[in-house]
Amino acid sequence: MYLHHRLSLFAALVLSLSLAACGEDPPPQAPDASAADASLPPDAGSDPDKDAGTDPNTDAGTDPETDAGTPDGSIPLEDLELRSVTPAFGSSSVPTNASVTLTFSAALDEASVTSETFFLYRTSSGEQAKVAGAFGFSSGATAVSFTPSSSLANSTGYTLVVRGGESGVAGAAGERLVSDITGSFTTASSSDQTAPTLASITPADGEVDVPLDAVIRVRFSEQIDPTSLSAESFELIEWWDGNPQGAPLAATWDASANPTVVFTPAERFEVGDELKFTLFAGGVKDLAGNELRADYSIIFDCAWVSPENTPRVIATSPADGQTGVPTSAAITVTFSKRMRQATVVSPTTVMLYRGTDPAGAITMTRETYNNPTFVFYPQAALQANTPYTLRVVGGASGVKDESDNPMTGNFLASFTTGSGPDTGPLEVVSVTPADGASGVVPDALVEVTFNKPVDPASVFLSYPGTPGTLRVSPYADGSFPEQGALDLSNNPVVRFQIDPGTAYEIERTYHVKITGGAQGVRSLTGATMAADFASTFTVQAPTEGTIADLRAVDGVCAIRVRGVYMTYFRGQPDSWKGFFIQESRGGPGIYVLTGNRNPNPGPPPMWGATRYPNIDITVSRVGDFEGLKQVLAFTMTENTAAAADFIDMRRDIVEVIGDVAIGEDHESEYVQIDGTLTNYRPGGSKRNRLFDLAYGTNRRVTIKIDQDELLAPLGIPLSNSNIRVRIVAPVQQDEGGYFIKPFVYTTDVPQTAAFLDDPANWELLPDIVRLTN
Repeated sequence: MYLHHRLSLFAALVLSLSLAACGEDPPPQAPDASAADASLPPDAGSDPDKDAGTDPNTDAGTDPETDAGTPDGSIPLEDLELRSVTPAFGSSSVPTNASVTLTFSAALDEASVTSETFFLYRTSSGEQAKVAGAFGFSSGATAVSFTPSSSLANSTGYTLVVRGGESGVAGAAGERLVSDITGSFTTASSSDQTAPTLASITPADGEVDVPLDAVIRVRFSEQIDPTSLSAESFELIEWWDGNPQGAPLAATWDASANPTVVFTPAERFEVGDELKFTLFAGGVKDLAGNELRADYSIIFDCAWVSPENTPRVIATSPADGQTGVPTSAAITVTFSKRMRQATVVSPTTVMLYRGTDPAGAITMTRETYNNPTFVFYPQAALQANTPYTLRVVGGASGVKDESDNPMTGNFLASFTTGSGPDTGPLEVVSVTPADGASGVVPDALVEVTFNKPVDPASVFLSYPGTPGTLRVSPYADGSFPEQGALDLSNNPVVRFQIDPGTAYEIERTYHVKITGGAQGVRSLTGATMAADFASTFTVQAPTEGTIADLRAVDGVCAIRVRGVYMTYFRGQPDSWKGFFIQESRGGPGIYVLTGNRNPNPGPPPMWGATRYPNIDITVSRVGDFEGLKQVLAFTMTENTAAAADFIDMRRDIVEVIGDVAIGEDHESEYVQIDGTLTNYRPGGSKRNRLFDLAYGTNRRVTIKIDQDELLAPLGIPLSNSNIRVRIVAPVQQDEGGYFIKPFVYTTDVPQTAAFLDDPANWELLPDIVRLTN
């Protein structure tokens, strides 16, 4: 993958790095490392181990005097950026008949590329000795090539200049180079007369079960001229019984991983399609202008099942086409679905071999990191400066997902090693939220970017008895870290997402801790961090709100509600615990989930609780379960002096339901209903026997009652006994609809409505009592 850098970093650049020779030229000379510009992308000729980033002391930001905007106050267009240059600046042994190709981040304004804005000259002679030649542009005009009119001089230094600024090379949409590009290279003693050939292609000729969303990946024997590719360079067509079917299919191409070119069909293939792909002779040229000398064709068959039902490889490390891979590298393969482990760790389904010969497969130790990602460790160091192929076998004898669906077709990726092992340390390049950031949203994604891909097996969250190598904790020592999910699909970026059932606490500072050293995070090449890494962020402050505001939320929020009452504890026999809160009679109310913890303080009928606490609650996530709106992440403080007894609650909070239907407006409200138990059903267990409570004029609401704890002491039979009761409890909801569930009963007071309606007796009223009238 190319690193994208602003072109201002290329100003006044004269390099003398080396590049592998093209064609049949002699081996390259050793590079002069002292001349390397650390801002160049690796594919533009720099050392990727030394050039992973820019200097934070000099590149931390822009100049407010010069970058505030355009003179008329409008926002300036994005800068035009260089993606690659071939031959790389600093190269030696460049063939004398080579062209110069630059690839940019956007389509160019072709009219802006002239002999005054883009020119090559003999270094020793100065700009006055410009080389004559012609320009060519790729389809889409993102790449431009300069081909000299005659061969360059042997063993001679040349300098390329591309002008920036208002009068320089521009993008088609007006983008500008912020400064000139200048670089040099040295020619070889001869020209390149060797034609390019195909080193590999996927799908392979004759391959079956190719995914319907497959691309065609062609790797050439040397770097090609991207501007030589066009729609006439290839043909993709449906094929049947030796004959073409219909018109050629449209496809785009991408040569950013030169010498690998990826052809992407405009539309997905159809189930069972047979297709033929042809590269035409003369349709592709190398940098010296040598043409592909013969047609090359493959025929392949598509899968008979939809790709949504089959696994596929979505990422590998090293990436396909990567060069300069350390000889100490491990291999990772990530699939689109969870895989049946035994089919992936087999030496016959995932193979690594030198060149293109599977017979020389390398022995690897295989480990499941976090299915669907698997790590493979070569038992011996890879050979230096050597091409390798990674092959993942599909079909009936290949890898399968957990439902035994096979991957359709084989997967191939190739890479080339560098000169030796990785000797540089693993480092954290950046972290998001930034260290010291404030105002962070309660479900913020934590992203840690390393300077090289990390070994997925070395990055894990805490589990009982073992602290994780990555922790996000509300405590400086990293204890009691948050739980969530890790994502390494964009390695070397590691992402942590807090459990979606919770959120970070409002206004709290969190600590991101990454373990270094031998027991910490390591790279795929075995490099470790010299020390632990730590950063902090603080979650945003809340806004003042109401319970109605909370009920309007579905997801994260930052709302503080003051002076609400904890009306009712919901505990066993439910598997989760929590409490209801309400501000005033008639609601609204909402349920607050505490999980497996008892709330402290807690309201009746929590064991031993006799008062109704008054609290301020600060909420960072609200959701629902089976229709019941729930606070899922919160903190609270108690207003001790404002606690209430049941007389206060009966007067100010409990709503007496007369002849109105129970509905959404009553959810989580503390209500009182007098009615008759009818329509008995067994329910799911003895703890949840079901009745209808008939009240008002043909009104009904479901009542859930514990058989042993309530029905038996109250003498209520398991039948349609038409027994009159008064129930005081919150309205709840599940998949069956609204219901009320009492926990506390009494038989020790006169059981008449008149007696219980007397304020002097309100303190005696439990959740459920039988009425005699």
